[in-house]
Amino acid sequence: MNRVRLSVVLTTALVAGVGLITLVGLLVSESFGTLGALISASPIRALTDVLLRLAAAVLALTVLLGAINLLGVNVNRVLRGRTFSARLGSTVLVGSFLTVILVRIIDGINQSSNTNVILERVQVPIGAALNSLLFFVLVWGAMRILRRGLTWGRLLFVLTVLVTLASLVLSTTDSASRQFSEWLLSVPVSAGASGVLLGVALATLVAGARVLIGQDRQYGE
Repeated sequence: MNRVRLSVVLTTALVAGVGLITLVGLLVSESFGTLGALISASPIRALTDVLLRLAAAVLALTVLLGAINLLGVNVNRVLRGRTFSARLGSTVLVGSFLTVILVRIIDGINQSSNTNVILERVQVPIGAALNSLLFFVLVWGAMRILRRGLTWGRLLFVLTVLVTLASLVLSTTDSASRQFSEWLLSVPVSAGASGVLLGVALATLVAGARVLIGQDRQYGE
């Protein structure tokens, strides 16, 4: 017979209770009639706001700790890296990190906007270059797939790359081709993006339901 630890039971009850309070506070409004009036009169709304702020604070602290850990790893690589390329890459990362932090501090003191200049003239071009590199990798992957033989999944990938290339080329020609390119972006691409977002929403809903009913208890192990 399996024995359930008291700590696991308490942790599961705490997590499920916090989740239910937050869910009720966010979903139940005054339009629900008597139930909405009862929720508004109770401290559930205020408790929900406190829990959301606490979650935002924990998330911000997590991001900060991740940035500090990343900085520490790269500083260690700068000092003890085995290869020159590793030291060079870590040096660039640490220097960029410290530069942005310093510029942001100066902007806060002088009420300037140098951070926006860095964003527009450095980060945006680098992001565009990475997107171009990603597109090149997709085209190279399509060529390798054609060499190994086609399956339905590979055929769909190749067709996606070809349609994307066609939309980029046709958008600079006559009006009919431009309309076709706009249709590709507004219908198939939007449908695919909506499907991805719907899948993410359903996965989040299922994960939240598993936590609320106590079926997912990794936090108590």
